[in-house]
Amino acid sequence: MRSIIVWLLALAWGGSAVLGADGPEDALARPTPQQAAWQDLEVGMFIHMAPQTWQDSESDTLATAPGEINPERLDTDQWVRVASSMGARYIVFVAKHEGGFCWWPTTTTEFCVRNSPWRQGRGDVLADLAASCRKAGIKLGVYLSPQDRIHRVGVGGRAADPAKQAEYEALFRSQLTEVLTGYGEIVEVWFDGSLVFDVGDILAACAPNAVVFQGPQASIRWVGNEDGVAPYPAWNAVMFGAKKWGDYTAEDGRPDGDRWLPNECDARIRDTWFWKTHNEHTLKSVEQLIDMHLQSVGRGATLLLNNTPDRTGLIPDADARRSAEFGAEVARRFGVAVADTSGQGPEHSLTFSAPVTIDHATIMEDVTKGERVRSYVLEAAVGATSEWKQVAAGSAIGHKRIERFAPVTASGLRLRVTGSVGQPLIRRFAAHRAAGSRRGPEPLSLETPTDYQVFQRATERAGIVGVRGWTGVACEAVEARLTGSSEWGEPDATWSRATPAADGSFALRLSAPAGGWYLLECRAVRAGAPIANVRVNHVGVGEVFVGAGQSNSTNCGGEGKLSCRTGMVSTFDCHAWRIADDPQPGVHDGSTGGSFWPAFGDAMHERFKVPIGVAVTGHGGTSINQWQRNGELFEWMMARVRALGPLGFRALLWHQGESDVGMTGDQYAAGLERIILDSREAAGREFPWVVARVSYHNPEKPSFDSTRAGQKALWDRGIALEGPDTDTLTGDHRDGGGRGIHFSPKGLDAHGRMWADKVGVWLEVRLRADAAARDGRPGEEAK
Repeated sequence: MRSIIVWLLALAWGGSAVLGADGPEDALARPTPQQAAWQDLEVGMFIHMAPQTWQDSESDTLATAPGEINPERLDTDQWVRVASSMGARYIVFVAKHEGGFCWWPTTTTEFCVRNSPWRQGRGDVLADLAASCRKAGIKLGVYLSPQDRIHRVGVGGRAADPAKQAEYEALFRSQLTEVLTGYGEIVEVWFDGSLVFDVGDILAACAPNAVVFQGPQASIRWVGNEDGVAPYPAWNAVMFGAKKWGDYTAEDGRPDGDRWLPNECDARIRDTWFWKTHNEHTLKSVEQLIDMHLQSVGRGATLLLNNTPDRTGLIPDADARRSAEFGAEVARRFGVAVADTSGQGPEHSLTFSAPVTIDHATIMEDVTKGERVRSYVLEAAVGATSEWKQVAAGSAIGHKRIERFAPVTASGLRLRVTGSVGQPLIRRFAAHRAAGSRRGPEPLSLETPTDYQVFQRATERAGIVGVRGWTGVACEAVEARLTGSSEWGEPDATWSRATPAADGSFALRLSAPAGGWYLLECRAVRAGAPIANVRVNHVGVGEVFVGAGQSNSTNCGGEGKLSCRTGMVSTFDCHAWRIADDPQPGVHDGSTGGSFWPAFGDAMHERFKVPIGVAVTGHGGTSINQWQRNGELFEWMMARVRALGPLGFRALLWHQGESDVGMTGDQYAAGLERIILDSREAAGREFPWVVARVSYHNPEKPSFDSTRAGQKALWDRGIALEGPDTDTLTGDHRDGGGRGIHFSPKGLDAHGRMWADKVGVWLEVRLRADAAARDGRPGEEAK
């Protein structure tokens, strides 16, 4: 039977047929939950500091005594800030390198920080770092070298004197127990050079959720080089028994492997692992680091990039700056996609609101069901007829594949899976305008506003329209103005002027009354005359909201879609705006049915007489556990928050709870509170959350007291504002003849109006309070 399965896998890999759902995909290797969660971290930071730092050496000569090691300015908060700036979600700290010096006050040896003058021998670097990581939401891993020169033990933990082997194994087991029990949860354990003895009992008892690098319990593997580069393809599975377990590298990956063993790419930001007095000039450039990212994360591996503190205990300023520049460039290129989607099946298409130049694509599989794709092509829709042109092709996708291709101006991008084992499960497919200068060939182009964009008003009566773009021609100035009228007045039609920067970029701020749609005109001026013009026909100043949650916050109304009646509601997908007719763009689950958002927007416009903007981010069937910080859903939501800007929206509207009815009220409240507080910290401001009361399952069980109690607890404690009680929408408000969990068209309309009633009352109070505060008058309290 196994030979038949292997033959079928090989056939699917080499051919173009997509096999049925009940097929050999059941035999595919799959990750454990710990492996899958670790792969989602994608980028980590290695930290090497040891006696070598004081020796200008890569290997400990044992010439440096603990009394000479005193990193007086050591600040683990600084290390974590550097990690965060480069986009790292975990840190692996070299708690003990091959010389044997320990950065925690171990009881097993005198060769440790306890005998250092640092903090009078009372310091514990590992404890400091664990605390810093917890504060920042960064996960912590430890590197514990089995090799130990001070105890005359070689690679893998093999004692030079066989008579001392048992003694050293006992010492090492004690060290491992100390680092795994005294410092909180550990995400990764590194045994560099593998292990010649077994510590599986300690790992199982003290770090059951950690992944292990090398050794008999390995659950991840070394890529095979120290350049931060995975080969392509880098299949996630290996064949058990082909090598000694723990010695596999990327070259051992096989599409038909029977054990999941993902790759980690360790690499250096300088040309050495340890700080040296003379090699700052070897810092890699941002472009070199981006290439490394594309060849590691972009090939389905994780990237573990080393930073090395100097003798003061701080990561040098130059290294810290380069790390931040690298993180910023990754965010610039890939943080906000031109468009993205997800779903099942062999074909997935993205349609852009207007032709745009793209040069990268991100593709991810749902690897929890196995690595299924064996071959694929990417095609761009080009020219006036949107003819499909191949821009890239490949074999493995796995956790993530970033395709880099020659820039092409396209109206869409298509992924066609031409070979797979079973049904392809595409977790994400996204197009990016990533590389090179943002300045295009056009004489004048705008980044913002786009058509139907809504800017959050600053007061009841007015707001600011931000205008940013680039000029492709030499000019002395760029000018812009708004024209039109609304119930709140007319904008000043005088041209505002800005001088372009050296790279052609420009920015203006136009004050305008609340209302719209206004016409924006922008022109480049040379010698007092316009030489290039661009117009945006619909620009508004009004109210903007972010939506998140599970299916009833997305497009899961399966019996009909809603359209915007007023023409004054628009929707934002993190790239462009359009009228908010269903389905809403930008949802994480790719749903394409009906939503309550058009009804909500229409009701809000009728109440406040301003344009309404929404950015919808939800995913059906999700628990609050899946929305926690550093997860994909949280980042998806925060991408919209960041794209809208620090003052670019009024509140986040949360509609979720059906998936968590098994929790107690306290558990639900605590989990959602973490998401709310983390979102505010990540955004840098205390923006309001409005939380609905929702737990509906079916007519026999329309509500669950535990979930509802958790939602109400957040209202009562002032963590969130009170949203609508949508459990009350029963009968023909639900689909399936009243037996479904989703809403019928009648229910979608009622749902939207319920949200508008709740948000509208709060907003009226808020606007009155804001006006009173500006006028120096007492006003109603508005949280």
